[in-house]
Amino acid sequence: MRFSKYFELITWITLIGGIVLAGFGLYKFGFAENSDYAILMLVIGLVMLTIGIVLFVINERNQRKKKKRPKTEKPTRQQRSVNYSIRRQLDDEKPKKKGKLIASIVDYPVAGEVCMISKLPIEDDDNLLQCPFCSSYFIKKYLEEWTKNNKTCPVCKSIILEE
Repeated sequence: MRFSKYFELITWITLIGGIVLAGFGLYKFGFAENSDYAILMLVIGLVMLTIGIVLFVINERNQRKKKKRPKTEKPTRQQRSVNYSIRRQLDDEKPKKKGKLIASIVDYPVAGEVCMISKLPIEDDDNLLQCPFCSSYFIKKYLEEWTKNNKTCPVCKSIILEE
């Protein structure tokens, strides 16, 4: 057995002993004859209970400290920037996942509407898409650019890109 096991055992014995002594002291003081040793048992039980609670808290803190990961050295600013640039390069080299875009193609003229991403007025020659959930209009190139980083509609946040 290690020290922590002994410490835990002493903690539990103190807690249980404090509860028993305090309970017995209360019983003798309240229901049986009013004797001096009943008050003494009650006080000793409460002191033991308090000590047990303090030991329990100390034991829990020690166990949490042991579970924490050891601290690693923090990288310097130069290392951080090198790591960041390497990570950025690798992210750029990864092929982007393409999914199926859930949006309706609009083939009728839309007057007085704006693209909800670019906020540009919609022209007759623009390729338009419409969100099936909120009926917002988008210029196709802006929505495709949006879905490279997001799966949701920019207006209603419904999923419009299935993988």
